[in-house]
Amino acid sequence: MLPNQILHRVIQDIYRITGQDCGVWDRAGHCLAMTGENILLLKEEVKTFSGSGRETQLEGGKGCFLAGAEGEYILTIRGQEGVERSGCWGVSQLNNLLLLQKERLDKGQTLLRIMREDLSESEILQLTHRLRLAESGARTLFLIEARSKGKTLIPETLRGLYGNGSRDFVIPLDERRTILVKSLDGEDTKQQRVRFSHEILDTLQMEAMVGVRVACARVIFHLRDLKKAYETALTALEVGKIFYEEKNLLTYGELGVGHLIHQLPRDRCQMFLKEVFLGEQEQVFEEEELTAIYTFFECSLNISEAARRLFVHRNTLVHRLERIQKKTGLDIRVFEDALTLKIAMMVSEHNRYLEKKEAQKHD
Repeated sequence: MLPNQILHRVIQDIYRITGQDCGVWDRAGHCLAMTGENILLLKEEVKTFSGSGRETQLEGGKGCFLAGAEGEYILTIRGQEGVERSGCWGVSQLNNLLLLQKERLDKGQTLLRIMREDLSESEILQLTHRLRLAESGARTLFLIEARSKGKTLIPETLRGLYGNGSRDFVIPLDERRTILVKSLDGEDTKQQRVRFSHEILDTLQMEAMVGVRVACARVIFHLRDLKKAYETALTALEVGKIFYEEKNLLTYGELGVGHLIHQLPRDRCQMFLKEVFLGEQEQVFEEEELTAIYTFFECSLNISEAARRLFVHRNTLVHRLERIQKKTGLDIRVFEDALTLKIAMMVSEHNRYLEKKEAQKHD
């Protein structure tokens, strides 16, 4: 089925060229797109036509036309003259779009199979040749995840922006995650990736009205490397969810120390935390203490600046930092201790993530 926004575009084109009202219906008699409310008056005629077995019906300035390889759409036209000509042209437009969508879906499925390593190298070359897909060329992969659960318009919005099925491909993975395989031009691929990341984020927030995280993979030059690209984007997404919750744009290769910690196994995390927190796997801080720690780090260990941001007296902040020192044995006014605590807190977040992941496996 074509997205509704594509159907709206088709009937608006028909109306603009012919001046005749039109609508697109499904075989059950539901109107999917229309140029005017008077099209709804044809509902009973559409239902009758749907069950008639005919491909065309013309009567008194009104026409019903079957569209699609399997007759999945009915196009209705209202006008004084030229209804048949307008209807045939509209059906041709719909059929062409359906063929393009089928080809695009075939290409999308092929890319998905390449990404999952379901195809051998010779099969990749055969399929890319048959589908007129360029096997080589600079590309990157964006993994887009909705921040909230539920159906979104992410795939449809991205197809409207990029996914015409010739160079860029939109592949929905599940209800929350969508892949965009994007072609790159020229040599400055980093600047292009940054620009496209912001474009995707801004468009989805404005048009689809959904909060998302956008993870960008490394640049690849062959389709056979799609799996590597997906894995790097997935890593960027996971690192962002664990350590950089507030960030919406995440690029592999720019993940900082979070990327290093993300590779630690659970037993190493627990060993490090016990060493830092004097035998405990995790240190529990009060909300007031956590706010003091994060603000102090953000102010580059400047007590006066941190106190100003917290709207407290300097001595009050010093007292809180001393309280943290008694709990942990770390004086975070000293750079080395501050660095140790910062890393320990990140390791603790990663350890909780691994525990949660392990628990989900057993559910």
